[in-house]
Amino acid sequence: MIKKVKKKISEICLFENLTEFNIENTSIDLHNDYVCIQIEYMKEEIKFIFVRNSLNEDKNLLEIVFKRIEFRKCQFEFNKLNSQLTVDNFYRGRFTDDDKLFDLTNDGKGDVFIEFYEGLSYEFFAYEMILRIK
Repeated sequence: MIKKVKKKISEICLFENLTEFNIENTSIDLHNDYVCIQIEYMKEEIKFIFVRNSLNEDKNLLEIVFKRIEFRKCQFEFNKLNSQLTVDNFYRGRFTDDDKLFDLTNDGKGDVFIEFYEGLSYEFFAYEMILRIK
């Protein structure tokens, strides 16, 4: 059974910790219970694919998809990368433009930050986030 939640980025509170959340009564802890095994970028969409890292539970997949994205920053430290990544920080923040602080772009996109313990990090504008558990 697939569980799915769809949210506009503007509906996510600023600086809310997105490493922990619930999908239809299923508690998700990205930092402690899941590892990222794949990242896919396709035109204006980025998808982070996670798998549960517990030996005692089903290895259900969790997909976090962001739509209508614009990259602001990507950072890779290749000497630290391995086949699995642990989420360290994940939130919607503010951004500056012309020395002014903004919560959203004119077209409703928010600034999303996702950082992994192993040194990989992304910052991008996104309009929508979709969470799926398979």
